[in-house]
Amino acid sequence: MNCLITGGNRGIGKEFCKQLALAGNRVFLGSRSLEDGINAINDIKRYSPDIQIQTLQLDVTSINDVQKAYNFLRTEILCLDLLINNAAIMHGSNGVHNEEITILKEAMETNLFGPIRMCQAFLPLLCTSSMPLIVNISSEMGLLSDKEAGGYGAYRLSKSSLNAFTAHLAFDVNNTHVKVIAVCPGWVQTDMGGQNANRTPEISVKEMIHLMNNRELISGKFYRFGEQHPW
Repeated sequence: MNCLITGGNRGIGKEFCKQLALAGNRVFLGSRSLEDGINAINDIKRYSPDIQIQTLQLDVTSINDVQKAYNFLRTEILCLDLLINNAAIMHGSNGVHNEEITILKEAMETNLFGPIRMCQAFLPLLCTSSMPLIVNISSEMGLLSDKEAGGYGAYRLSKSSLNAFTAHLAFDVNNTHVKVIAVCPGWVQTDMGGQNANRTPEISVKEMIHLMNNRELISGKFYRFGEQHPW
């Protein structure tokens, strides 16, 4: 299986790259910094030097980077089986009512428009796969049913929008065999989640990969802890 993961140089993205590569898949690690991507691969290869993994300079806010990545992959592989839109930022802690517009725009640029750019560019390559899957890494903080909302408005708004994009994209490609889902990894011990989080990257990613292998996945839905969850 050919896999592309954005934001693959650290945290959840790096763990996805490690587990997928160690399982025998060919992995392309997208990283905004090529140096950071290379360092991540060197670290991952300590577990198995012969795994198939390579880095791509891929800033999802850059149309040029996304197009270059697509042009490269279409000459390297016959199809793309799995696209994981993982790259994200969490800027600002204010609510949407008093957050600076520049902060809101920055969050949307990476967390929403980044996945949109990736999906628009790579859909042709995904459509050549027999079982293509797009996974948008979302958050329960973006759920409209979240009654504990407060603060971090830019991040919440961007993830709510990513969830909406997931549903709309699934409808738009329902005449193909491409599936697209949004997945919440939970509160994970990463640079973004902090060390007080109650889940490790290893456990969270293992659970999400198990979910992705479920042939009964319903396209256009939100999944949390292995089960479908209401928006």
